[in-house]
Amino acid sequence: MNETVTIPAQFNGPPGSGNGGYAAGAFAEFLEGAAEVTLRSPPPLDQPMQVVREGNGLVVRNGETLVGEVRPSTLSLDVPDCPDAGAVRTAVRRFVEFKKDDFHRCFVCGAERAVGDGLCLRTGPIDGSEIVATEWIPHENFAGTDGLIPQRILWSALDCPGVWSIIRDTGVIMHLGRLTAAVDNDLVAGTPCTVIGWPVGRDGRKAYAGTAIYDANGNIRGQAKSVWIDIGKQV
Repeated sequence: MNETVTIPAQFNGPPGSGNGGYAAGAFAEFLEGAAEVTLRSPPPLDQPMQVVREGNGLVVRNGETLVGEVRPSTLSLDVPDCPDAGAVRTAVRRFVEFKKDDFHRCFVCGAERAVGDGLCLRTGPIDGSEIVATEWIPHENFAGTDGLIPQRILWSALDCPGVWSIIRDTGVIMHLGRLTAAVDNDLVAGTPCTVIGWPVGRDGRKAYAGTAIYDANGNIRGQAKSVWIDIGKQV
């Protein structure tokens, strides 16, 4: 059976290509459970990509171009406690959007996206901590017919907060290289959530971050580790 996956234009990251978290989540939906997705080239928009099963994983291609590699994974991550609501509200007010960058229309964090069109995650720093955080209420526009938020949207929310924890307000531009995530499949649209990101290390041009989604009761509903590549540009 020929399998394909398409990233609709609404779910862009940089202009002309898919948001890395959304694309990774869409690719990971072909497997069960936690997965590691490595992005090898920018995911195209509105273009069916071929899904090829290989062993217990798969690859995603756009013609001859390798776009992504997916394999089952386990996730071992030391997740910080969820910041209190007041600290998160203050963090949101500290969000600094790069007005001249290529990401002001990013599906996840772009300041020019409206609620229900984008995720509108305005991630800012928590006092006395390396953690960045934001409020998030998953919009019904992104829910399935069962009212639940699909995996690719949860993976999206676990994307950009990671890089914001690395770059803060430095203006450094980094692109997602790999995302390893585990998410719940029963998060209902409209559930108040907190999303956090924190740095976990650096190796040359590569930087590493953790991200997590909490519900209002402090339960972790998704977590991820990401690898980011410094592309040598600043805004």
